Amino acid sequence: MVTESNPHRPVTIDPRAGALVLMLFIAAVLVLPGDLRLAALCLPPVITAALGGIVRLLYRRLRLVLPMLLALALLVAARSPGETLLFSLAGIDFHSEALLRGGVSGLRLLLIAAASILYTLMFSIDMITSALRNLRVPDRVISVLWLAQRLLDILHGEAGRMMDCIRARSAELSLPARLRTSARLSGTFLLRAVERSERLGDAMAVRGFSGSIPIHSPLHWRTADSIVLLGALLCFTLLFLF
Repeated sequence: MVTESNPHRPVTIDPRAGALVLMLFIAAVLVLPGDLRLAALCLPPVITAALGGIVRLLYRRLRLVLPMLLALALLVAARSPGETLLFSLAGIDFHSEALLRGGVSGLRLLLIAAASILYTLMFSIDMITSALRNLRVPDRVISVLWLAQRLLDILHGEAGRMMDCIRARSAELSLPARLRTSARLSGTFLLRAVERSERLGDAMAVRGFSGSIPIHSPLHWRTADSIVLLGALLCFTLLFLF
């Protein structure tokens, strides 16, 4: 089956198996200590993206969340105690222990973001909603995810046009002027996003949307899906033990 998110690569695994593997991966990221075992968890997303031929696409999606992840890591480092002072910035002391803790927290967030984005790239939103419904995820959660994905699809083209406008207007401007232009257009984009979301809500209300997402993708669990799930469970268990 060829997905909408990744139209050039077939996906042969059941999305329910993918969702369960994703949950196991996130649990391992959160529970494992910040040593080589946590670093080893960088391999599964990289290998999966390489096998699917979506490394560049994954990287482009990750670039959108990297500033937020970096800010959160710095916040953890700034608020964590330590004994070995390295430097001070804007009245905030940064210790070696705190920076290590912030780096580990940033790595955990990066791994969770990479795995989650990779899952959305491997399967279409219809397949994901079908998998979540079969896994007994509440309908409200499924509806929020489905609507968020649809709204992001609508806003994607708008964001692209806004970026083209920024590049066209700031080609010969100084760096401060470019930042001011970007800030003004960012506010405009936020207003347009709110307007688009209101239009989407009105359209869904007119069509009688009841809060339940219709399921159109039949799922078929196969032996290969069980093997993938058991293999992931075995690998993560070995990481816990060693």
